[in-house]
Amino acid sequence: MSYTRTVESRAYDTHYDPVYTTSTNIRSDPRVAAAVSTTDAVSGTHRFQYFRRPVMPRVSAIPAQVLLAPTAEDDHLVPVEEEPEPSTKTVEVQTVYRESEAQTIPYTPEYTLAEGADPEILMLQGLTYANGLPAGMKEIEMIEHARLKRDLENNMLPFTDEACFVVRKNLMETQELREYKLREAEVEAQRDLRLATLKRALDEREETTEFLSSQRVEAIRQSRMDAREKTLQKIRKKRINVLRKLARKRNTVDPVL
Repeated sequence: MSYTRTVESRAYDTHYDPVYTTSTNIRSDPRVAAAVSTTDAVSGTHRFQYFRRPVMPRVSAIPAQVLLAPTAEDDHLVPVEEEPEPSTKTVEVQTVYRESEAQTIPYTPEYTLAEGADPEILMLQGLTYANGLPAGMKEIEMIEHARLKRDLENNMLPFTDEACFVVRKNLMETQELREYKLREAEVEAQRDLRLATLKRALDEREETTEFLSSQRVEAIRQSRMDAREKTLQKIRKKRINVLRKLARKRNTVDPVL
């Protein structure tokens, strides 16, 4: 027994329903035939499932920047000979410090002196970067004093007679007195600098103490003002309550009022 049911046709059954039959061969229409799948071609809503992007090798037009050298074939059966570690070797270290934090003394080239030469510039060989160089007023005064002392030593009279000895003694005493005054001036300058530093530190401590004292006084005053305000609020509240009680008693005694 067969059962047949007739349903309403849809708009595109003639195109996509493979078992759809009509009295006329509508599939002969070329437009319909193009939309119907065959064994050789797929069409319709599932056509996209039969396409994919081809895998093509990517060839760059830019040549490679790094070319690997061919490696020699090593025999894995031959044991590797260990090279002895040298007693000294040079290594490089990467630090986290900047150049300004690791600044060294500028390079000073070696020098040679001719026989009998004594240039004046050698008086500055004791000065280094950040320790006298670049030269300031103090270094200039020291250089001038060294020049005077050198001229005096070069022009000193020899020990030939008593008169030369007396002159030489007076010159040496004058030079020693000059050096003593210079050292005394340096000591006084250092003392004045220390006194100024101490005075500055004392002034800063006094200012800090005065500021802390003023802050303490202000905190006490503010706490007293807050307590005074609270007391006034309580007094006002109590006054209002008393006035209300008096008003209620007056109303009970004399309702007219």
